Amino acid sequence: MDNIRNLRRDQAHATKRKLIDKAFRLFEKYGYDNVTIDQICNELGLTKGAFYHHFRSKADILLRRYKIAEGDIFELFNNNLKLPPDVQLRKIFDFYLEYFQENRLDEVKVLIKIQMDKHYKNFALTSTLQRQVLKHIIQKGQESGCFKKNVDSEETARFIMSYLYGLLSEWCAYDGKIQFSASLNNFYEKYLKEILFLKNETSK
Repeated sequence: MDNIRNLRRDQAHATKRKLIDKAFRLFEKYGYDNVTIDQICNELGLTKGAFYHHFRSKADILLRRYKIAEGDIFELFNNNLKLPPDVQLRKIFDFYLEYFQENRLDEVKVLIKIQMDKHYKNFALTSTLQRQVLKHIIQKGQESGCFKKNVDSEETARFIMSYLYGLLSEWCAYDGKIQFSASLNNFYEKYLKEILFLKNETSK
């Protein structure tokens, strides 16, 4: 029985990943609003019943994708625990810079709309997990003498996520015409370093 359950679980997981991968290929090719659930199912030879077994809506695919990305952030954090905290922090920012490219603008617009409509309480871009990762890095930096000890780690982690969310909102409002990467780097270099880093420490 356990083997059967494991097989079914693996098959369900594989189907879910196929749906996510196919949906995002279609989103990138035609735009999120122009892709239907029927089109996604037809591309994979699945019924709409199979789709709704795994996802509540087309928007739910976006949220699942960003939860996977959040898992990637956590994996990045775990894989770099031995690095100095300032290097760990820079790697998190580099992840955001690489992830939020121009081809994801339409996705982010939809995600922010979902957030504004309050359909989902634990929005991927402001989730507790990411704040906890940032908080942990900051605390380790304070313990090692890399970051200022008088800075509140929790408030700083919240500040970072709030800035990221605000910048993404502005990026969407101006239809990608603001320079997201330059703005996020400017925040890191000119503001976050001033608030957090000791004067004799620089990120690698």
